[in-house]
Amino acid sequence: MPLDYSQMIPETEPVRLLDAVLEELDYTALLRLYSAKGRKSAVPPRILFKIIVFALSEGIYSLRAIRRQCQVNIQYMWLLQGYKAPSPFF
Repeated sequence: MPLDYSQMIPETEPVRLLDAVLEELDYTALLRLYSAKGRKSAVPPRILFKIIVFALSEGIYSLRAIRRQCQVNIQYMWLLQGYKAPSPFF
């Protein structure tokens, strides 16, 4: 049974505010960039976008470092919504 990370992250954490703000964005242009052909992304584009924005807000710029955070940091795991950590090449 997977852990419920939402209970581990206080309502006052910046990651929750960021998630709420980014949830209000229109992702139409972003989704158009993803081709229907080829392999399907392991993590939906809007979730990847949230993870990248959160990482940048924390001063993390390396894709490998972002992936590592997705493996060990509860806030990133919460943003992933149950998806596995993306490959280092997203």
